[in-house]
Amino acid sequence: MIKIDDNLLAQECYYAYCGLHSNFRKSILRRDFSSFHTLNDALQREYGYHVKTHKGFYTAELYDYLYKKEDKQFRDFLTFYAENANTLKRIGMHVPRYLKKIKFPYIPFSVQGRKYSEKDFVDLIYEFYNTFGEKYYKVAKSFFDEKRIQLGSKSVTSDAGGYYSDIEFLESGFVFIKNDALTSKTASYLVHELGHAMDGALFIYPQQKDIPVFSDCYAEIPSTTFEIAFNNYLKEKKIDYYGGYLLNNERINIMKNDLKELRHALNRENLYILDSGYALDMGSGKKTNNLSQVEQFVDDVFGTDEDYIDYEDFSKIKNEVKPIVEDAETPNSEEEETSAETDNVESNEGSEVEVSLKEYRAYDLRDDTLYGLGYMFGLTLDLYRTNNMKDYLKILHNIMSLRKESTVDDLIKMTGINYEDFVTARLIKPTLEDNAKVLKKKYNL
Repeated sequence: MIKIDDNLLAQECYYAYCGLHSNFRKSILRRDFSSFHTLNDALQREYGYHVKTHKGFYTAELYDYLYKKEDKQFRDFLTFYAENANTLKRIGMHVPRYLKKIKFPYIPFSVQGRKYSEKDFVDLIYEFYNTFGEKYYKVAKSFFDEKRIQLGSKSVTSDAGGYYSDIEFLESGFVFIKNDALTSKTASYLVHELGHAMDGALFIYPQQKDIPVFSDCYAEIPSTTFEIAFNNYLKEKKIDYYGGYLLNNERINIMKNDLKELRHALNRENLYILDSGYALDMGSGKKTNNLSQVEQFVDDVFGTDEDYIDYEDFSKIKNEVKPIVEDAETPNSEEEETSAETDNVESNEGSEVEVSLKEYRAYDLRDDTLYGLGYMFGLTLDLYRTNNMKDYLKILHNIMSLRKESTVDDLIKMTGINYEDFVTARLIKPTLEDNAKVLKKKYNL
């Protein structure tokens, strides 16, 4: 069975704690404080013990420093939305509507795909990463050789397939995967998480990049790009033909839902993002971090009608619904629905509309952006992989290296693809249509 070496995990958690305790570099303190606790918690969940910390470590000064850094990341996160709102909204409009038009199927059962022996499973990962070059193969191999991968992980408590966590100043990390079955699905999840390891080993560590974790809205592009490539690799090599289609179907449906959520969020005149005990109005920038003040803040804006305010989760919000970003082009009636929002909203200009909508916490919107954009770029970039691996790697390298300073428009330019072709999904439409056609025929949908 593929398991982490708990002695190695414990040792690196201890080194991390010692490094943090010495407070020798504040950028490392900010970056690795959360990672240390994530890995130490994983050690406890997987093996029943952890590195003990001293109360004296958790000082008021430490929390004040971390809070200020978190607050800056949160504001950088909001700035990202302000700078990229138009492009995000257009992608969020075109892609879901096109998928709806072609009646893109949702396969309502868990897809595991082909089963493998442990040797064949590991060889599959090696062979896939070797197609990108020796340095990618070596990173993947090091994670197996050093026992940095845990399948059947008890520490993956969410619905996610797994996670990757690293200690940046040690330049090392660990992968935790929820599934323990040696199947195509588990391999796909593992390739995704190893994509984060590739990002760290080949770009972040060598270039000494200080990329704020929370405000890096492109963090999933490397991992989703490798994941889409792997699913297509299963098809191309006839290793698991239908498994590759089914795994991509699942990812495309995630992309559709995430982009749709982004569009809905950006269509609100006042988008309230709630996180860490405070609320912030993206329009005014007004903020409070006291819970009672948060409640009063929401009351001031929305009134005090208990029918639509729930202080526990702020899940029901009454707002005047207006687009905050105008579309640059009129939708083509042959390809898209009308641009008016129809999901539970009646458009009566100038009137107040009661809307029941998703609780827009910062992490919700961040995840929608991470995976919506990630799979959009992954599907688009894979067109290069099958035609010209050299160009594919060059574009991927540029995105991974320059993302900190780039807008979404900048990343689109790096692909060499026309802006309109990207945001309207014109180039990936044949891929989406092929996936829908094959699976509809296979399952008589």
